[in-house]
Formats: sequence, C-alpha cells, structure tokens
Amino acid sequence: MTDLIKHMGGAESFLARLDATFKPGLYPDGDARFNKSLFDPSNEPGFTTPYLYNFVNRPDHSVQRVRDIAKTHYRLTPDGLPGESDAGAMESWLLWAMLGLYPLTGQTTFLIGSPWFSNLVIRPGSSGKTLEMNATGGSADAFHVQNLKINGQLWTKSWVSWEDVFERGGTMEFVLGKEPVMWATGPPPPSPASQGIDIKSTL
Repeated sequence: MTDLIKHMGGAESFLARLDATFKPGLYPDGDARFNKSLFDPSNEPGFTTPYLYNFVNRPDHSVQRVRDIAKTHYRLTPDGLPGESDAGAMESWLLWAMLGLYPLTGQTTFLIGSPWFSNLVIRPGSSGKTLEMNATGGSADAFHVQNLKINGQLWTKSWVSWEDVFERGGTMEFVLGKEPVMWATGPPPPSPASQGIDIKSTL
C-alpha cells in the first residue's frame, strides 16, 4: 500500500481515487443492486477496500463506508447477505465490522474502525487472555471515533497489532460522537510488501 499510494501521487490523489470506487454509476456494466459502482460488496476480494482509508490516516472515511455497506447490504432476512456466504465469509466481514476491527490477511495487523457495542470481551483461544472493548457516546448516528485509548494510553495510530491487544490481553476504550475527528495522526499501518521493492523495476 505504501508504494501504491506513492505511485498514485500521494494521499490526496489516493483518497480521490478510492472515493471514486464507491461512486454510483461509474461502472455502467456493474450490478444495479450496488448502484453500478466499482465496489462490489458481494465479491470477497473487495472486502478490504472500504478500510483502505486507514492507510492515509482517514479511518473516519473507513468507518462511514463500512457503516453504509453494512446497513445497506446486510439484513435479518433469508436474502440478507449481498453475496454467497462461502463458508461464512460474508458473516465474518459483518462481524469484524461490528467489532470495530479488521484483520489484514497474512499479517498481525488490525485496522481500527468503530465498534457497534458499548462493551464486549474477546477471548482468543484458550490462553485465558482477553481483549476488553468499551465505547461511550455511541448511538445510531454517533459512531465516529473521537479518541481512543489502548491499554490506558491515548492511541494515535489507525491500526493495532496482535501483540498490542491480543497476545497478553488488553483494553480498547473508544469515545464516539456524531462528527468525524482527525484522531489518527500516527504512522500508517505496516506495508510489508513495500519494503525494499521498487515497483517501477517490476512493471
């Protein structure tokens, strides 16, 4: 992602192009259920797309996109999934969206979103360690992160690692509100595939 953003011309250009992915009517041959946009929530390879804003420290955009997708394309009905379940892929995407975390495949990195619950406890495996997540100020229209503390410390990164909250257990304390806040000012999520690789030499 680091190299991709760089070769797109930087963060602002990347934001504009990512926004275009969700623009209605941009893809005339696209699915009418999804407003003929380039983004298709029924296609698993695109699951990460609405979270990519975190790579330029705009998790507020990710939170808005994810909420819109979940509220629009998931329902408590027999046809309540946007695509085939494929052994639980769709349900898993929704579960992570509601938890306010998103795991990057093959990494120990989780992108931070916004939890739908005021409090919950995650118990990974049988280690006895727990991640306690709490959110105050949240409601149906107040879901933007105002600030976040992890293990009691103010957090400024749009991501968290397994080691930060799962390996030894931990806490995540969200304050939520109606308006987006630029709380993520730290370094962007890791980009392992960009380390030591020159994209131009591989094209």
